[in-house]
Amino acid sequence: MQGNDRSDVWPTLKLLRRPKDQVEEFVDAFIRSRLLSIDEFLARRSKYVEIGKLTIAAILCACEKPGATLPQIVRNDDWYTALWQSLVADTHHVNDLARNRVRFITFNYDRSLEYFLHDATMHAFDVQPKEAYEAWSVFDILHVYGQLGEFGFPITEHHRDFGG
Repeated sequence: MQGNDRSDVWPTLKLLRRPKDQVEEFVDAFIRSRLLSIDEFLARRSKYVEIGKLTIAAILCACEKPGATLPQIVRNDDWYTALWQSLVADTHHVNDLARNRVRFITFNYDRSLEYFLHDATMHAFDVQPKEAYEAWSVFDILHVYGQLGEFGFPITEHHRDFGG
């Protein structure tokens, strides 16, 4: 967002279903605060906490794209691929993933890690979505500040498709 031009994010902000002037006031106040972190801004401006959290969720939901976790060119220098190589070392069957005793703590709201594990499991072991989910969901993933909906099976009232 450059200066007063909000055209690049306005389609996403419309999803907030809040009056345009309220959204514009929030965005303007944040930009003019010159704070680099939305969290810092919201800590100082409690009047904007609700719309701020909704804005964060709307923008992050719009960024959840299934192809985003795939490297543009096959390479070994992204951390998801490095992680996956460690998790699948010495595995021959999808159930072997459970031998990994790992926990993840993330301060991010997005579910790209879950999507990556799900997609990689399905394709590495040639299994259906539900079986893939059951295999990798043994890993404890803690989203410290919350997440953009539940990921996986069974479908619950709090479930939201990745990229949906």
